[in-house]
Amino acid sequence: MEQQFNSRSRCGRRLSELLQLDPHDATSAVILEGLTDFCEESGGPTLTREIRLGRWVVRDEDLDLLAAIKDALLALATVKFAFLDLTAAGFTAIALAMAKLLRNAYLKGATVTSEQVLILSALQAANRPMPFKDLLAIVNEAGAEPGPEWNDQQLRCQLERLLEVPTRSGSVKLVAQYSGDMWGSAGV
Repeated sequence: MEQQFNSRSRCGRRLSELLQLDPHDATSAVILEGLTDFCEESGGPTLTREIRLGRWVVRDEDLDLLAAIKDALLALATVKFAFLDLTAAGFTAIALAMAKLLRNAYLKGATVTSEQVLILSALQAANRPMPFKDLLAIVNEAGAEPGPEWNDQQLRCQLERLLEVPTRSGSVKLVAQYSGDMWGSAGV
């Protein structure tokens, strides 16, 4: 099922309700901006003189994905990006990029865990390859599962899984490994 909106603000309000995001909280509002941007569909109907009307669609099948992204970004926000210097616009861009990346992976049949979403969000936020030890510190500071602290082996295992995520037509690479134990986002 899907809900369609002709108003960006109405879509944002509905997403806020569905994802339990407080639009008055600065961090939540920024995440909400990116997720609302994700819901915008291009190529909508036009009026005379080519004025485009916007169309925003919230699909039930996207809600779990958007909730995982919200949770990961809120966890990273609590870290206050000690290793990353992001503006509100940068944070919004990460939310949008993550939603697009994970939806593309999902459409190809890939599944990604909430822990992997946190890892991907941290790499996307870095916007450049990141040393493994910095990524481990961010994930641990954000309080990711499987417990109080991740060790090297647990994070490496998740990164290895993200190097080859199975899909219906083979596999996709969501992370890239570089020399010097550096890791980055690979996209879909």
